[in-house]
Amino acid sequence: MGPLLFLIFINDLESGLLSSLLKFANDTKVFCQVNGERDREQLQPDLNRLTEWSEKWQMPFNTSKCRVMHLGRANNKFEYTIGNDTLQVTNEETELSVITSSNLKQTVSPSLC
Repeated sequence: MGPLLFLIFINDLESGLLSSLLKFANDTKVFCQVNGERDREQLQPDLNRLTEWSEKWQMPFNTSKCRVMHLGRANNKFEYTIGNDTLQVTNEETELSVITSSNLKQTVSPSLC
């Protein structure tokens, strides 16, 4: 019953967001295409809305685990924040034991080999 209640609890997490959002268990990914300052000005307010949601429901994000991955060679690599914390930049991210790098190459985590 616990996982079902959690899903019901976070069901409205993406309400009002312009960016796309993916949820899996207790993991959330927010993403959108950022081609310039105008797009950055769409993503940062979405991160602010998520922060407001987390404060309202007393479910703060663990910002030490929150990261931003910039994709593409011409990426402006803007800085983003959640609350008062600037998000760390990463060049790779692991999801279900698959490592995806910022050049979109994927490899299987060595722990599975």
